[in-house]
Amino acid sequence: MFHITRSKVIAVLVAASVSPIARAYAQEPTDAAPPPAAAPTIDAQALVRMQEQVNDLQARLAAQERLTQQTAAPAAPAATTPAPASTGPAEPFAFGDFTWLNGNNRQHKALLDSQYFSKLS
Repeated sequence: MFHITRSKVIAVLVAASVSPIARAYAQEPTDAAPPPAAAPTIDAQALVRMQEQVNDLQARLAAQERLTQQTAAPAAPAATTPAPASTGPAEPFAFGDFTWLNGNNRQHKALLDSQYFSKLS
């Protein structure tokens, strides 16, 4: 097999101490902040076109708002009658029989409310 001798160990230690140590990084360390992004350059014609588009859109919006204000006539307040005073809290859905709806078992009386499942006597 392999024989490790004293001279081999000394040779490896000398080689390791003489060679420069290289550090391994996942990413290179940066001390300085990244340079600022360059501002996009826009030529004068493009700037004029964009300003015309903005002005056109603002004019359209103003015209639409005027049209909306003209068509919306103020509604006359309707005469309201006061609601009748309730004597207590109303039972929800008391105005009808909803046992026919899906999800209900269509029984008006519970099965356990019978002589067989009532008091022990």
